Amino acid sequence: MLTIRVITHSLLLVLADLAGIGGAALAAFWILRMPNQVWLQVPIAVLLSVGFFLVWLIAVRTLRIKALWPVGTGESWTWLAASLLWAPLVFVPLHYFTQGYLTSLGNVVALAFYQLPVNALALAAGRLVWKSLAPGANQPRQ
Repeated sequence: MLTIRVITHSLLLVLADLAGIGGAALAAFWILRMPNQVWLQVPIAVLLSVGFFLVWLIAVRTLRIKALWPVGTGESWTWLAASLLWAPLVFVPLHYFTQGYLTSLGNVVALAFYQLPVNALALAAGRLVWKSLAPGANQPRQ
């Protein structure tokens, strides 16, 4: 089960990152209508990436998919490491199919530098949300 959890959650981290980056690019361009909007794109991408991953964890908890329930903090760090491996495997073909050419190594490295802090933030937020969804977590202490 550990392998299934690592593969699934790390792949979802990468998909959340790519959706966040793509969604942020569209949102920033729509808001500013100018080509250079990185200063707005990055914060939007972070919020979307973390938000998408939190929605995934809430769905796993709500739908009671116990095979995907996180076991411990150490496992979360494994998801982070595995997401760095998934990123080029997903991003390079996606870039090729959408743009018509292979992406540069610089883009893959930039994605990794984006992923490290953002995915760490997503995992930390995920732990907090996961604990808050536990039975009895929101009940007052006596």
